Amino acid sequence: MGSVRRIVSVLLIALPILAAALAPPADPAVERAERRAHAFRRLHGAGAASIEVRKRERRLSVRLDGRVVWSTRVGLGTAPEGRKRAEGDRRTPEGDYFVCTRNAQSRFHLFLGLSYPNTQDAEAGVREGRIGPHDRVRIDHALSSGTAPPWDTPLGGEVGLHGHGASRDWTHGCVALEDEDVELLWGLCPLGTPVRILP
Repeated sequence: MGSVRRIVSVLLIALPILAAALAPPADPAVERAERRAHAFRRLHGAGAASIEVRKRERRLSVRLDGRVVWSTRVGLGTAPEGRKRAEGDRRTPEGDYFVCTRNAQSRFHLFLGLSYPNTQDAEAGVREGRIGPHDRVRIDHALSSGTAPPWDTPLGGEVGLHGHGASRDWTHGCVALEDEDVELLWGLCPLGTPVRILP
């Protein structure tokens, strides 16, 4: 009985150490993001974050509890004027969205996916004959459950906030930031964070 207790005691000590040793290493960009967000919130408070993008001005602002606390330059799609209407039009959407995915393994440094197409985009898509009622229902269902809408419709998708530079308009419709800026957003913006994109 005593030897069983000793084995159990050794296992209780060894298993967490072994699990930590076998765990994949933490992503340095994510670690930096968390440190920056922690320091930022110490300075500006711990309120709920929201994002506003003004396309014409090429500016992204972070609000905490409604007040602007940080702003930076962004790059947009290569055809930035007007709302996004279809896959491949290289426009950045306009409207109210939320962060619906987070990808720390993105080829664009870090990626915060947006809930494009939203309900208004889907309504316009049906009116213009770009999607049918079935796609509209799929989009509405995903949005009402707080998840990513289908990105495989003719309206396009996989639009988000990501890194790799904000000095020019170069994306397929995403909002591009400098890597250190998207790291800050990563740390501040969990899933569900509201994002408003204005003309």
